[in-house]
Amino acid sequence: MREEGAEFPNIELRQVNPYLRGVFAKKDIKEGETVLFVPEKMCLTLDMIYNGTDFGKLMVDKNLSQSHQ
Repeated sequence: MREEGAEFPNIELRQVNPYLRGVFAKKDIKEGETVLFVPEKMCLTLDMIYNGTDFGKLMVDKNLSQSHQ
């Protein structure tokens, strides 16, 4: 993700137990400070899934998804 421009210097992912993961702050986060930045090119939307991938289309065709408008 970082190679694509994502930034998250003050948080980390941790596995709390075999069934639970979480996002934790590495330091106090100040008001207005960016916690996570993900470039648009790395974002995945429902529209992209349903209309742009074979898997999404299969989910819609098999009625395995919530209704998509």
